[in-house]
Amino acid sequence: MHQQWPPEVVAAEILRESLFVLLPPGDPAAQADQVRMADLRGRHWITSHEDTAGARSMANLCSSGGFGPQVVFRSNDYNVIRAMVQAGLGVALIPELAGTDELRPAARLLHEPSCARRVYTIRRTSSTNPLVTRFEDALVRATGSYRRRRPSRWTTMVNPSGPTPATRAPNSP
Repeated sequence: MHQQWPPEVVAAEILRESLFVLLPPGDPAAQADQVRMADLRGRHWITSHEDTAGARSMANLCSSGGFGPQVVFRSNDYNVIRAMVQAGLGVALIPELAGTDELRPAARLLHEPSCARRVYTIRRTSSTNPLVTRFEDALVRATGSYRRRRPSRWTTMVNPSGPTPATRAPNSP
């Protein structure tokens, strides 16, 4: 969903990252070449708290897949979400940078058109503080190596039943 900003606001996208589906051990979708939202119909979902961008995005993606999510747990802590998925309590969507090398559930790239988490800097056009632009420049430089890196660093799937080509979580920032 594209945000419309008022004219007195400048928004600049500094980062776009892939979304991954976390699947519990033994989930058949962990072996699929591609995972789409429609493939996840009927699953229990673990997501962030209501009224967060993550929860709204997940609900919108489920709707685009033709179903409403059955949310069973909510947390804004990706460590908790990963642990719940590993315990077999449901599936979850996470942005790429929320992955870790310690990621235990199977992680598969979500194959949906234009599906990504976008991170922006947002400031008032009336701002004259020179530190604001320096800060924005620092953020752009800090995310530069990530933005140039494609395909994803997740090159092999973390799968408790053994190595399977697909995705491996990178270190968290």
